[in-house]
Amino acid sequence: MRQLNIDKANSQLIELINAVLNGEDVVITDAGYPIIKLVLIDPGWQRRGAINTTQLDIIINNEQSDELENS
Repeated sequence: MRQLNIDKANSQLIELINAVLNGEDVVITDAGYPIIKLVLIDPGWQRRGAINTTQLDIIINNEQSDELENS
């Protein structure tokens, strides 16, 4: 299981997602306390290619915009 702090996880998001897609569990910590665990929801899922980082960035940014508009 990989464990890293939230700042480092933020800068390595694509790498962490790829690790989870390859079956690794990832724990994100804040001040040494585990706060988030990234796991693959469907272990039978098959990857269909590489993650497009541009599309991922757009998805994340759009979700953040939606949250701000709805609050």
